[in-house]
Amino acid sequence: MTELEAVNRAFILLGVAPQSNLNNDVHAARIASRSIDLSRRAVLAEFPWTFSLRLAALAIGGTPAPGWINSYTYPNDVAVLWDIYREIEGDHTVHWELYDRDIERIKYQTNGTNIFTNHAPAFIEYGIDLPLSEFPVILKEAVVHKVAADMAGTLTGSEQISISMLRRYMGILNQAKMDLLSNRNIKRIAAQQQAQEEESQ
Repeated sequence: MTELEAVNRAFILLGVAPQSNLNNDVHAARIASRSIDLSRRAVLAEFPWTFSLRLAALAIGGTPAPGWINSYTYPNDVAVLWDIYREIEGDHTVHWELYDRDIERIKYQTNGTNIFTNHAPAFIEYGIDLPLSEFPVILKEAVVHKVAADMAGTLTGSEQISISMLRRYMGILNQAKMDLLSNRNIKRIAAQQQAQEEESQ
């Protein structure tokens, strides 16, 4: 799905004529061209989605702020910071809240491109910016409905339509979160069963 396709789906949901180009000098296209990028980023920042999640050791850099021992620099591709950890063990492909084990989170402070902590080493878990074409299908739908919700008031003048689109957006997001949690639980149970089978052999 391209950004134009997503915008046109949002237009159809609102009963507005589709556009051939987001650069068209018409009111609807101008609003949509602003909304699509903001909506895409908003969806990425809603949850630590596995497809955009990254983990890296922080690199020392800068001068620590008063009260902090170490200063680190952000990786260049950080779009949203999820957490900072003292150490990472084992598989770490989804956010710590999806795990049924303890991971040591640490206190930190950010300032511009620097992160201050009292620990070394330190690891950052973050989300990267990705084009809409790389989103899972369900999150592409979330973006479509977020765009529709954002444009509804201006293009339709109907608060009811705006609220309806926002509710649909939230419903899609919640379903995507539930799917991710469910998939993680299935993998966890399978891993436990495999471990038990290996122990019994």
